[in-house]
Amino acid sequence: MADDNKNPLDVLEELLKQSGGGAGTGGAGVGAVAAGKASLSADEVAKIKEEAEKKLAEELEVKRLELEQHQVEQSVVDEVKMAEQREEIVKIKDSDEYKARIQQDSDKKASDDNKIIAGDGFEIDQLDHKKV
Repeated sequence: MADDNKNPLDVLEELLKQSGGGAGTGGAGVGAVAAGKASLSADEVAKIKEEAEKKLAEELEVKRLELEQHQVEQSVVDEVKMAEQREEIVKIKDSDEYKARIQQDSDKKASDDNKIIAGDGFEIDQLDHKKV
């Protein structure tokens, strides 16, 4: 009954102290921090912004370095693949399929040349005529 005579705000404060702060103080703490930021001087705000910009710059630098490292690794992989492809291209000339294709092309050219030579002298000459 002694609690009935106390100020309701005092009772609430005691309950909050007993419960270890609870959600009520968390909200009050955020409000207090927000109110504290509102009362910061221009120099403090500039300092906070500068620190945030430095942090962002460091993060960007780390990402840039990671990207450059990835590009270097990718260029090494690309060079290896290019070397393998060059070797494959050189091996094509040694393959039986390539040699057969070259032989077919040369045989066809020789055959075409022989047809042209055989047809020499057998051209049809068209005589001119007048319409009546």
